[in-house]
Amino acid sequence: MRDATSVTTRRRGAAIFAAAAVLAIAWRGAGAPPASTPPAPADVGSGAPPANGQNAPASNGQGAAPDQGQGAAAPPVVASPLPSLDELRRQIDALKAIEKPGDEEKRRLERLSSIAERVTQIEVNLAKAAEWRDAVAQKSTRLEALRAGHKPVEAPPEGASIEQLDAALTLAGTVLASAREALTGLENQGAQLVERRRALPEEIARARSELSEARRRMQSSPANDGGGELGSLANLARVEELASLLSLREAELASLDARSEFVAVERTAQEKRIADAEALGRSLRAELDERRSAQAHAAAEQSARAHRDGTGSLVAQTTARNAELAQRLQDAGRMLNRISEETTLREEELKRIEREYTADQDRSKVASSSGKLSQLLRRQRQSLPSPRTLEASIAARRAMRGEIDL
Repeated sequence: MRDATSVTTRRRGAAIFAAAAVLAIAWRGAGAPPASTPPAPADVGSGAPPANGQNAPASNGQGAAPDQGQGAAAPPVVASPLPSLDELRRQIDALKAIEKPGDEEKRRLERLSSIAERVTQIEVNLAKAAEWRDAVAQKSTRLEALRAGHKPVEAPPEGASIEQLDAALTLAGTVLASAREALTGLENQGAQLVERRRALPEEIARARSELSEARRRMQSSPANDGGGELGSLANLARVEELASLLSLREAELASLDARSEFVAVERTAQEKRIADAEALGRSLRAELDERRSAQAHAAAEQSARAHRDGTGSLVAQTTARNAELAQRLQDAGRMLNRISEETTLREEELKRIEREYTADQDRSKVASSSGKLSQLLRRQRQSLPSPRTLEASIAARRAMRGEIDL
């Protein structure tokens, strides 16, 4: 038991030492300044890649640190002192591998997890900011691609059959519905862009204020306050997260004009698709009506010609078929009459049964009421006094009155 405990203790100590060593190497190897002066984030507003392949901190959008004067030069671009996300995950996995972590290990794990979340958010913000900048940089190319990307609605070939015309009309209806749905989405996007143009200046001002406050707190707090190196890394991660958020908001604001043009070009293309699909649909419906009218007219002429000939096989077949159909209709009519008569008889029988049932119910109710009335009369008679009792009572009252008179 003692050997197992000592082995577990040695493993825990080795894991803690390894995590601390890796963190210290990542902290010092990235060129971190002394503990009394927290590092200032570098400017990545220009979109330049980080020097060490890690997360590059974003600028505060002002070009200089908050404490510098207006004439001071901007700080040089340096590699981020934050460990990479993979390095943070390795340290987190090492702490999670400890079988029985103590309070210190739990605090380190919680702090490292928080830092990893902030680093992940920094990467997301920087990637989205790069996407907005690419939208501005590739504006002309994307506009040309949008204009050339929409093909006109294809019309059916000359001499197409009625089936092909029907298929083309169905396809035109599908294209029309899709274009209308896309146009509705583009109108919503345009409204969202207008709302973002109204809200972004306020969000940028708030992000700058929060970033300045976070930098002031980081510079005024000692490096060993709130968890040593991990505390400094947490403060720096918060500052760089706010800086990346500010960079994202500024890039989004700068991309609004380009994105509005994208939406306008796309909306124009969808409106043209709607107009083309509607025009094609009208043309196809008119052609289908004309074709079907011509077919009906030709069929009527053929029928009249066959009827006039009188000797053609088509007329004979039609006459025989009509006679057969007429016989079937007569048989069906007779069968329907029989069914109607049987139905009438059944309905009359049902009404008679209902009347008899109702009469039986009434008689039963009357008999029941008569029996109850007889029982009530008998009970009332039994409750009345007998003649003798009445005579005795009258005699007693008369005697009492005579005594009173005396």
